[in-house]
Amino acid sequence: MNEPETIRIFLIGYRGTGKSTVARLLATALGIIVATGGGVVLRESNRRRLRGAGKVVWLTADLDTICRRLAEDSSTAERRPALTGAAGACARTEVEELLRKREPFYRECADVVLDTTHRSPEDVARELLDLFRTDEVPD
Repeated sequence: MNEPETIRIFLIGYRGTGKSTVARLLATALGIIVATGGGVVLRESNRRRLRGAGKVVWLTADLDTICRRLAEDSSTAERRPALTGAAGACARTEVEELLRKREPFYRECADVVLDTTHRSPEDVARELLDLFRTDEVPD
């Protein structure tokens, strides 16, 4: 008897969209979940590998939500340094600029796009579980 295939899911998206938290919630139910760094999509070779290795879920949130989540996370300063030289890891101008630059790359990779604005990590994980269990994710 063959073992069921492990579902490999890659969570992509900007910092503060819930990748790490949602990954922890999904991992025990689905198997291998990788919460990538927000900039993983910047290299074409990474985008190709992600698409070829599993299903890619792009977690999004609006600008206010991202900034609020970054400000509320006590580990933001040490885990999430400013990327553009802007003051602080949740400087609105930095977030806006990087979202604008990265959006086409996230879109190119994503099998599923899920907005996490105004949603709990548990709600997001539950929706993804439903999608993957019912095989409603496009090939």
